[in-house]
Amino acid sequence: MRQPDVETWLDSIETAWSYVDELDLAAVDEKASLRNQARLEPLDDDTVERYAADMTRGDVFPPVIVRSKNSRLVVLGGNHRYHAAKRSKTSISAYVIDCTDEQALRISYEDNRRHGLPPSVLERCRQGAHLVALGYSVAAAARVVGLNHQRLQRAITADEFVRRCRALDIVPVPDLVETTKARLMAIRAD
Repeated sequence: MRQPDVETWLDSIETAWSYVDELDLAAVDEKASLRNQARLEPLDDDTVERYAADMTRGDVFPPVIVRSKNSRLVVLGGNHRYHAAKRSKTSISAYVIDCTDEQALRISYEDNRRHGLPPSVLERCRQGAHLVALGYSVAAAARVVGLNHQRLQRAITADEFVRRCRALDIVPVPDLVETTKARLMAIRAD
């Protein structure tokens, strides 16, 4: 079933897309789709089982988002839904998009925030830091992954503190809270 809010979102990030009522599940490159997953653990089996049971009962799920790459389809958003449809032998609709690798990454991160099993705060911090490393502003990256920009900045600063300690052969105290690491990062004299 078409989703006007998803279509508006895809238009807002300037991707070309088309809608298909029934995704050819066999055309999906599962390994590439799981490598593309925005979570630390690509699939949660309990979630897949729950979705599959719901699909078998006739529940309708939002379309997955896929892109064509190397003559196969790669799931950018909806790996749990895709695997549930495959497991339950039901069909699922999809938005097939044409996008750059950077847009694909953003779509994967943002779709995981918008639908289904939400990524943890740690996963969203890592996603946001990755977007910042690609050139996004902290505020823009925070919006994409669904964090407050101060929270993302603290996480980035805490990661920099750990990298700085490792570079100086100092073992950082692992149980320091992020805010403490961020404050310690302000100390510039090595």
